[in-house]
Amino acid sequence: MLPLVEKNSYWQHLAAAYELLGSPLRPLPEDIGIFEGAVDDWAAAHPVNYPRTLLLGSTPAIALMRWPAGTTLIGADESCHMMRSAWPGDRAATRFGVCASWFRLPLPLSSVHIAIGDGSLNCVRHPKPANAICLSLRGVLTGNGLLLLRCYVRPERPESLEQVFDDMFRGAIPTFTQFKFRFYLAMPQDLRSGVALDDCYRLWASHSIEPARLAAITHWPLPEIQTVESFRGSSTVHTFPTLAEFRCLLHEHFDEAGMILPSYPLGEHCPILILRSRPGARR
Repeated sequence: MLPLVEKNSYWQHLAAAYELLGSPLRPLPEDIGIFEGAVDDWAAAHPVNYPRTLLLGSTPAIALMRWPAGTTLIGADESCHMMRSAWPGDRAATRFGVCASWFRLPLPLSSVHIAIGDGSLNCVRHPKPANAICLSLRGVLTGNGLLLLRCYVRPERPESLEQVFDDMFRGAIPTFTQFKFRFYLAMPQDLRSGVALDDCYRLWASHSIEPARLAAITHWPLPEIQTVESFRGSSTVHTFPTLAEFRCLLHEHFDEAGMILPSYPLGEHCPILILRSRPGARR
């Protein structure tokens, strides 16, 4: 996820606790297999000696996935904390990590064959900032380029916050990350407002939750529960469009070649969209 720079240290905390983050907010091997399969299909149809690829962020599982022979990968993340903590390291002539804005990617026009983002467009406001990133991507992708996006989508009829907290207190949610994901999707929001992490913290605090007691009830690791403290006072906003809203944004810039729903818990809210550059749609 793209960490937009802010004065407080939310993204610094996330970088330090990245290993505590679980599915669906981190890709599983199933997601990586889907990415690899889509890249293989594209490479078979578009033979390139030295494919140039872009990762929106520093997600290590994607950086380390199987790529076509001769691939050069650039990972772009606006948070230097995330790049230092999560990026698996540069490799001469094949893998480079840079601290850079997705709004102004430091790449020539039409220079990227494949771009991948994991929850990337959920970390900016919609519609204008998200549209600006789409324009930036459209500009750097080649005319036959491939864009793969795993998107976190809000259902048309979200569940209630009461249901999420009831399930938590009775120990019915397997992992803390699954709770957090359901919490995000159930928060009051519209396309423009998104979900402010400080609002999440205030709602969490209103339940007078004692982390150690909650850990005993749920069997979630206490350090994971304590990561909620990084939400306090944060100016970060995540956005969770519906699938229809995502498509409305993306179809302005790209052609959709397919969509795959992962089979893991909550995977129905994490579709992977397979998108292609639209001929003639250059910036």
